[in-house]
Amino acid sequence: MNGASRIRCRGPVIGVFAALVCTTAVTQAQNQASGHLHATLRGWEDGARITIFDRNGNIYGRLSDRGILQRWNILEDEEYPLDIISFGFTHLEDYEWYTKRTGARWGGGSINYVNLVQTAEIAGTIPLAPTWDFDVIYNQEWTLQAQRSLTRVNFSKSMAAGNMTGFLTGWLKPHKEEMDLELGLTFTPGRSTVTVAAGALDLFSDFIYQVLGVDEKYASETLNTIKQPFTFRLAADIPFGRQFRSEVFGLIMSPADVILTQLADIPGNFRQNEHYGYSGILVEWTPSRNTAVGVLATNVEAGMNRCSLDQLPPIDTFNLTETTGRVGMYGMQRFSGAFLLDVQIARIRRIERRFCPGLPEAPQIDYEDRTWMGRGSVTYRASNGFRGELGLEFDTRDLIRDAALHGKHNDYFHSRLRFDVGWYVGDRAMFVFGANADLDPDTATGWFDGGHARFQVFW
Repeated sequence: MNGASRIRCRGPVIGVFAALVCTTAVTQAQNQASGHLHATLRGWEDGARITIFDRNGNIYGRLSDRGILQRWNILEDEEYPLDIISFGFTHLEDYEWYTKRTGARWGGGSINYVNLVQTAEIAGTIPLAPTWDFDVIYNQEWTLQAQRSLTRVNFSKSMAAGNMTGFLTGWLKPHKEEMDLELGLTFTPGRSTVTVAAGALDLFSDFIYQVLGVDEKYASETLNTIKQPFTFRLAADIPFGRQFRSEVFGLIMSPADVILTQLADIPGNFRQNEHYGYSGILVEWTPSRNTAVGVLATNVEAGMNRCSLDQLPPIDTFNLTETTGRVGMYGMQRFSGAFLLDVQIARIRRIERRFCPGLPEAPQIDYEDRTWMGRGSVTYRASNGFRGELGLEFDTRDLIRDAALHGKHNDYFHSRLRFDVGWYVGDRAMFVFGANADLDPDTATGWFDGGHARFQVFW
């Protein structure tokens, strides 16, 4: 698609989004409906934390030369980001899930003729004693960035007349050397919630590899942890007056240092340093229970420095930096109690740089793209539980630098209409399924652009 065509395509779609945002900001609700409108970054924060705590669940594994974020897969086509948006949960659904957090939910969408990407989560709380609780959280993810099945268990104790809770979280994985622990405190002064926590990653790695030892029939390599990685995390949800609230999230991992040694006499030995961190903030204004407007910003950064220990030419020596940043805004407006307008738009910047010092003939990566991504929908919810939704989504990417990154990358613009129908069962269950209609003028596959479904239930 040439530049003139891309401008002609962007104009109407971005114009519609601008009108929706303005309408959301100025329209007053006609009738009151149950429940305030809110959004949350807790889903994003949970995913960013899982990325580092469960590195072996990332698509290329724990010790891949693709880094930690592993954002690009050769199987990914240009419409893959839209596929992820289409089956994703809405602002209200996400907020409800992380408020109740006792239930199950699943979302999945078609990405080609044979593959379905999906995410699932099951969470439950069991009271053990008047001040003790036990939580179980199970995450499954099957996408082009991760293939994981992760269980977390959490013991928590209420203290200080319920104004403080201590917790210990264990991350259970099939590979014992990868298990993690996190210890923290949650404070609830007034309507605010503040959590501080510290974690230890790969806690049993040295005990298994260096103390017990591992036979070749169980593993092909051993790991020697020179610097144990620790994480330090902050999460806060703070209201300001009656109409404003903010969420703040941050995590930093102390530099990790590990040596990989092949058990067989083959090349592939290296020493690797890693660092990782993320931050996010959301500020929301709710002038009434039927209106919510907010702005947000997130950033994730990962780094890996690898040095080959082989006597051969050091082809496995490189410095890698990965960054994903996002700024965005959203608006929600409820009309007449039955109709909900939900609009969001974001500017995303992705950077990947990989340099091989002392080896100029090796492939160097210097990549950056910038994306506008948006989603708007009008949802109708009938009193008998029926739900219908019409949505518009677009994704437009500009390449700033493209040097030797994995796969093929181009400027593009894609947009689609989304049609969903579903059913609510009171406030305890929601089921949705739908299809997409392609709005691209150069499509070769007709108007049908894939299907998707999702559900969310509570107990």
